[in-house]
Amino acid sequence: MAANSQNAENQIESLVLRADAARNALGDKLLTLRQKADVPSRIKEKIRSHPILVFGSTALGGLILARLFFRKSSRPAPPTPRRSIKNMLFQVLCDSAKPAIQAWLIEQVKKSLSDRLQKAQTHPSNR
Repeated sequence: MAANSQNAENQIESLVLRADAARNALGDKLLTLRQKADVPSRIKEKIRSHPILVFGSTALGGLILARLFFRKSSRPAPPTPRRSIKNMLFQVLCDSAKPAIQAWLIEQVKKSLSDRLQKAQTHPSNR
């Protein structure tokens, strides 16, 4: 019986040693996995170690994506019509007259509102 108990103790001790070895291996694997999963710190480290390479590749990737998504159309753009001197002068005249027209319209609105307000004050029976 002593041999069986000695054999059982040896098996238990080997299992304990095996479990310790597995625990240590899992701890190492967990540490490695945490380092690989920590993407922000990996990106910071990569930028610090190779800044020109990282920014160059980022710029190149951005240019490629822009080229893929924003392609020019295959149709040629219609030619823009040339403007005559008359058209340009008329446009300048209209642009310069806008402030005067706006001021005149505002003045007319003010007069209209003041007339209505004055009528309402002088004739209270209209309410």
